[in-house]
Amino acid sequence: MELDISEVIEHTTLANGRLSRRMVTEQLSAAREESLQLRLDVARKEAELKHVKERLKLAQDSLEPLRQEATTLRERSHHLGDTLVQHQQALTTLRQELSSAQEAASRAEVLLESARAERDQLRETNMRLERDLAALRQEKGSQALCR
Repeated sequence: MELDISEVIEHTTLANGRLSRRMVTEQLSAAREESLQLRLDVARKEAELKHVKERLKLAQDSLEPLRQEATTLRERSHHLGDTLVQHQQALTTLRQELSSAQEAASRAEVLLESARAERDQLRETNMRLERDLAALRQEKGSQALCR
């Protein structure tokens, strides 16, 4: 970005057409300073660009394992979702079986209570009949003695 001296001189002509050496020197010095500053800015920007490119490469290098991990996690999530559905279905089936078993147990309890009540009633009837039989035997034995 070096300035051409002829351009500097051309811009620095005085109204009467004479050149001011001092003005040209000052402008040339300022232009050189500006050129140096611009070169420094370009070098700084190139260094920043290089640093950003290195960081981008590092980020891209770490991106592939992350993509693979994301794919693995999605597959695992899908598998776990399927397993969850299976477990929920099994749980529903077990709950239905439990409900049926509880209903059967309730019916069996009712039947058991009914059978116990019938057994107790039969025992009482049997004891009453045995007492009646004993009384009849005793009565028959007393009638036989009386004859």
